[in-house]
Amino acid sequence: ELDDAAKKLRNGLFKIDDTRAKVEVMSVELEESKTKVLQFQKECEEYLVVIVQQKREADEQQKAVVARSAKIGEEEIKCRQIADAAEADLEEALPFLEAAVLALNSLNKKDI
Repeated sequence: ELDDAAKKLRNGLFKIDDTRAKVEVMSVELEESKTKVLQFQKECEEYLVVIVQQKREADEQQKAVVARSAKIGEEEIKCRQIADAAEADLEEALPFLEAAVLALNSLNKKDI
């Protein structure tokens, strides 16, 4: 019986010792993992700052594009009005030009 108890005690102590060694290894791994997590967390925060800055810049560019688009739209309307006015003036002037060309063509040397 005493021998049995001694074996059980030795086995128990061996298991405790083995477990202690495993816990020490796990503690080292845990500390390494904590360090990595902190590093990744810091990198994520830095990336987040960059992303927020890029989003801000993109929003500003979008506002500029919208403003330019509005200005271009206004200029397009003005250009269309100018083109329409020029077209109307041309339509008004074409009959006079045609009449002048006909008059020139009907002239001969005797008329000069």
